[in-house]
Amino acid sequence: MKPDLTRILLQRIRELPLGGQPPDIHVEGYSEDEITRRVMQLHEVGYIEAVNYSHMLGTCWRPTRLTHSGEQYLAALGRNTVWAKMRRFVLVPVVLGAVVAVARAELTAAFSFALDWLTSWLR
Repeated sequence: MKPDLTRILLQRIRELPLGGQPPDIHVEGYSEDEITRRVMQLHEVGYIEAVNYSHMLGTCWRPTRLTHSGEQYLAALGRNTVWAKMRRFVLVPVVLGAVVAVARAELTAAFSFALDWLTSWLR
């Protein structure tokens, strides 16, 4: 889950007026599919109430309101220390893991090439 999208959506859903037609929500930098998927996920975990307008041509979820659980989660995200820890423990390991994997592959390839060259040179 992209934590920034979750926080942005919860903040916008909190500001929605009660009643009426559930609105489309657009967030710069995120596709309509990403937003629809996140609204569906937030509904599934109970952070928001949403309406499923999906049909044969595609999936469409629209938020209606933030639940009490959603308010509590958003309040926890609002505390900078919780948000910073969440980003550090969720995002940093993923990025570092990818860097380590790429570095390991590059080093393995370089050592393999050097070993092959040295073996052929010694013959």
